[in-house]
Amino acid sequence: MMLSSVLVVGVQLVLFAAQTWVQARFCLYDVIIAVETETDATSSITRSWELTQGSALRVLLVLLVAYLVMAPLFVLALLPFLFTIPFFAAAPSEATDPALAIALLLAFLIFAVLMMLAAVITVPFWQSIKAVLYYDLRSRREGLDIQLQQSH
Repeated sequence: MMLSSVLVVGVQLVLFAAQTWVQARFCLYDVIIAVETETDATSSITRSWELTQGSALRVLLVLLVAYLVMAPLFVLALLPFLFTIPFFAAAPSEATDPALAIALLLAFLIFAVLMMLAAVITVPFWQSIKAVLYYDLRSRREGLDIQLQQSH
């Protein structure tokens, strides 16, 4: 029984590591579509794979740090639910008290508004992080910074 649990956890960790590695390799596709001319969706995915080759761990660490910076915003958005749940646990029956249902609905609405506000802040942050990663990888791999200096 214990061995199977350890095996399941091990498989889940391996799958999680593989998923994050693949995400790190494909994370630049939208920046490539926006910046590079004559690039379609399929070629931008291939280009993202090429640019991140050999740098997946660096990209992954940058994305992890960015996530850790943004995580408190989403935790704050979750607080209304966290404060409402104990009232439901203490109530004898949710069906007998409509005030609890109204409180849950209000907590959900506050949560939705806070999530939208967090998204308004985090989406530009993530795009700027990916743009800096794109520029860094192009500079390291193709000498983009030198090309830009020579053109001016």
